[in-house]
Amino acid sequence: MHNYIDEIISNFNNYHKDGFLIRSFDKDLNISDSEKVIEDYGDIIPYLYYFDGKDFSNQILNNILNSNYVKDGVYIKNGLIKIFYNHDWLMTFFEMYKLTGELKYLENLELGIKKLLERNISNGFLIDECNQSYRSTSLKSTLKTSSPYNLGLVEILSELGLILNKKEY
Repeated sequence: MHNYIDEIISNFNNYHKDGFLIRSFDKDLNISDSEKVIEDYGDIIPYLYYFDGKDFSNQILNNILNSNYVKDGVYIKNGLIKIFYNHDWLMTFFEMYKLTGELKYLENLELGIKKLLERNISNGFLIDECNQSYRSTSLKSTLKTSSPYNLGLVEILSELGLILNKKEY
């Protein structure tokens, strides 16, 4: 029987750019979109780790954590901190903590959540997008915390609050 999981992991191992996973490659394994998929790591890295990609997953996470794409645990894309890009990014740490029990993942998750809320929440509203160096005065959008577009963040806050037994989340 064909082992699809091994083949998929092999492709991830072989097709990344500058130490980051890329958006897509075609059927002949030529890169078709070299944009990094950091905002989707929460959907990818834990599964690669689980299916015997431990070293590769740790390498990819270390690359991103030691890059200019992340500051204080928060993912920055094109100079902006967007909640939409960060909820899956931060979910990476929650899922990795569940898989490994390693506190470093929980610490990165909490650091990122605190910084994201510090920068992107105002009067009970989540600010979808703001400049990385200061709270933007020209906001692209303001969304209530119950907005379906950002329920990923609400999920992470709930999970983090349960794990840490902290009601403020």
